[in-house]
Amino acid sequence: MEVSAPRVFALEHGETDRAEVVRLRASAEALGYRLRVVAGFGDAE
Repeated sequence: MEVSAPRVFALEHGETDRAEVVRLRASAEALGYRLRVVAGFGDAE
């Protein structure tokens, strides 16, 4: 699966909406994976 540099930048900077998350989940599941979303707050993990 090829992803453009601008698309990676948008994902890394949180520029997604609900529909995009649904598409990401569908793509991950099609590849046999599970999408996991992790939020980071400051220095806490």
